[in-house]
Amino acid sequence: MGPDTRRAEKERILSTGIAGKATVVSATPTGQTDREGRPIYDFVLNIEVPGRQAIRGPARAGVPPERVDRLEPGDTVPLKVDPNNPRSMAIDWDHV
Repeated sequence: MGPDTRRAEKERILSTGIAGKATVVSATPTGQTDREGRPIYDFVLNIEVPGRQAIRGPARAGVPPERVDRLEPGDTVPLKVDPNNPRSMAIDWDHV
């Protein structure tokens, strides 16, 4: 999936997805940046969405530099989950 397709998918999920939250288990910088120059992190997250079983899983995302301080174990971040594919989600950095 190309960067423009990924961006469109993220926008779709943020506008139509089911709101939930993710608790940071771990966050490790990869040393890479995304197309917007944001540092990329590998995460392990506990993901909770109302009406669904909680899951734990890996994720990778570019993080706005002003939000990096919200990545300590135990911190929570809002996210949205695709209603048709619970493994597809987007962190809602605008509401952190």
